[in-house]
Amino acid sequence: MKLLSTARTVAFAALVFASALTHRAAAGEPEVLDLDEYALEVNGISSPEGIWEFGRGGAVFEIEASAEPGAYTLVLLDLPDYTLKPGTVFGTMRTTGKPRCFDAALLHGLDGRGRKKTRNFIIEVSADFSQLTFRSYRKGITVNLMRWLPYLYRFSVKEVNTRPTGIDGARRISPCQIELPVTL
Repeated sequence: MKLLSTARTVAFAALVFASALTHRAAAGEPEVLDLDEYALEVNGISSPEGIWEFGRGGAVFEIEASAEPGAYTLVLLDLPDYTLKPGTVFGTMRTTGKPRCFDAALLHGLDGRGRKKTRNFIIEVSADFSQLTFRSYRKGITVNLMRWLPYLYRFSVKEVNTRPTGIDGARRISPCQIELPVTL
């Protein structure tokens, strides 16, 4: 009697296993879905284009696609101190070899002759395209005459800056993010 029930159990297990194999072959491999990427595709957010705000109550600006592929124009929309007029183009940014990373040149001010001065930044976009992080960098040649002072006066002059990098940024205010409900 026990041998019969063991045989039935083995036959039932083999039937279930064969059924699972045929169902899997018919349905294909299950698709693994990354919810963050799916939400971006559903909401249509896959580029930095949109309206952004520096911090709380900071300048509001728009990132627009340029005619050149991979290039964007940054336009001021609202400014707390009104040193520049709304609608002023204050920078450009271009894609780099790293995903969601852009090389930007932003308006820094005007020199004595009325020419625009720019500062270079690396702008990184978060994975969900809701935050921008700005990191400045310099390129070019500099001459530091301050290095001669220790030889002239025998004391050292040193500039100290302990401010962390990568904390300046902006948050997206339009198009707004839509949270998707999780259904299992």
